[in-house]
Parts: sequence; structure tokens; C-alpha cells
Amino acid sequence: MKILITSSGSTTAISVAKALNLSSIYKFILIGTDIYDNFTIPSPIFFKKIYKVSKYFENNYIQALIKICIKENIKYIIPILDQEIEKITKNIDVFKKNNITVCSSSYDTVAGCNDKYVTYLKLKNEGINVLKAYLPKELNKVKKYIKPPYFIKPRRGVSSIDCYKVDSFKELEILIKKIDEPIIQKALTGKKYVLDVLNDLNGKNIIVVPREEIDSKAGVGIKTISFNDKDLIKYGKRISEALKIIGPANIEIFREKGHIELIEINPRFSAGTIATVAAGVNTPEIMIDIFLHKKIDKKRLEWNSNLYMTRYWQEVFYLNNKMVK
Repeated sequence: MKILITSSGSTTAISVAKALNLSSIYKFILIGTDIYDNFTIPSPIFFKKIYKVSKYFENNYIQALIKICIKENIKYIIPILDQEIEKITKNIDVFKKNNITVCSSSYDTVAGCNDKYVTYLKLKNEGINVLKAYLPKELNKVKKYIKPPYFIKPRRGVSSIDCYKVDSFKELEILIKKIDEPIIQKALTGKKYVLDVLNDLNGKNIIVVPREEIDSKAGVGIKTISFNDKDLIKYGKRISEALKIIGPANIEIFREKGHIELIEINPRFSAGTIATVAAGVNTPEIMIDIFLHKKIDKKRLEWNSNLYMTRYWQEVFYLNNKMVK
């Protein structure tokens, strides 16, 4: 079975590719796309072929993906980058007309999750405990109701870009002018957790696998430990169903003294997906079965708590545009 994975050079795409290559059920043939030449990224190790494509906002992006799928006889596409997912799901009918299944939530869900303020309002209206978020026009309320430190980030940002902990209101007033469409919240402390989530085609939760993020670099967990906690699992299930997630999502939270606060939800696989796979649940493989309308055996949802993961760099070398092994 051929699968197309976008942004193949990213940590998340490689994590998903590793998981699919570990499948004991299917022999997946992975085709990737990326904006960079394949001799400048490490992903050729995990993919049979990689196509260079334009950036997601360029006019020919969608047609380029469809052309690749038709040429390679690909029926399933797993979008990886947040903005790509939004663009692809917005054009989901075009893919359907070409018998290509986009393994993702709906456009409305994706666009809502990618806007952190919209997510906050949606979950608040659902009666779910979420950290209060303020817009720049509400600075007077921030000063009145929140004691520093503050946390400021773009409402439509990705990774940890332009995210700052701010120690004074004066500093906040300066930074708020430098960030595109920011939201302001109380700076959180305590332990950070990532909840890997998988829902069925009706938005009903199948599994939540929490892990504590002990250390991270550039928004990617490099030291984590799987953690079986009923409260975290219940919280992840409730959020994923409230937002009508289909397929994968990852939910980032802080917990301090038993109190859970949402950081954000990403309607896609996490960069640490492989940690959940190693714990016992191959979520990318199971997701394919979900989109194939197959029943999921409960044994495939059993996983090990307290599995510690640590990561390291691995070099890939190219000589005259060819990989040197």
C-alpha cells in the first residue's frame, strides 16, 4: 500500500514514517514530498521516493500533490505541517474526486485548532476547563487579572516560534507590537504533557496516550516518558471529541498540583509519535485502518506506561547528490 507523507524532512514526518515501516500488518511503500531537494534532508532513509514540491501557499501546490498521487497510484495522504493540513483539507473535495483519501480532520476542525483563540472559545463554550486567553485590545484586563509572568504567542503560530515568557507588563507592551496577532495568557508552571490522540471517523475517541515531556528542543520532545493517568486520558478524550477530531491529534498541557491547563491542540501526529508506537500503539498504522473502515482490535490499543525515550542526532551524508552509506 502506497502512502504519501508531506513535509518528509520534518521530525514529525520521519516519526510517522518510522511507525509505518514498523507495521506487521501492511507492507507500506512511503512516498514523500518536501520543499527541499532530497539530497539535503535525512528522510530518504525512510522513504522510497521523495518529490520536491512548492510551498503550501503557492498556487500549484494542491495540483502537484494530486499529480504525484495519480502517477504513483497513491490512495492515502498524511499531511504533516499545520499550514499544509489546512490547505489540503480546504481542498479535500478535489482529492476525493481523484479517489485520494486525506487522513485528517475536516477543514473546519483544522482551521479552528490552528487558531488558538478560536480553540479557547470553543472549549470554553463546551464547559471544558481551559486557560483564559486575552487579545491585545484587552491589555487592561491582563493587567488587572493576571500577575506576571505572562506568556505571549501568535494565535496562529507553529512550533515555538515567537512564543515568549514575559516577566513584566512593560515588557509585554513592547513585545505585543512585534508579534503577529498574539494572544496573552498566564505563564504556566509544573509538568508538561503531550497526549497522543486517535479518533474514529465519527469523532469518537479510540485512545489517548499521555507522556510527560521532560526536555525539548525547538518545540520537539527529546526526553519523554509514557504516563498512564486517568485524568489526563479523560481530559484528552473530552477535548478531542468536543473539537470533532478525526484521526490523529496531539494535545499539549501543563499540570500543577493536580490542575490541568491546556496549552494547545494540533490536529495531526506529534513529533513524538514514535514514543507512543514504542509504548505499544502504532497510531499511524491504526489510523490507516480507521480510514479503511476496519474494526480496531482492543489488543492493539494496549500500551506500556513508564517507557522512557531519549533522542540523539544521526548524520546522513551525500556525495554528488547521492547518499553515502
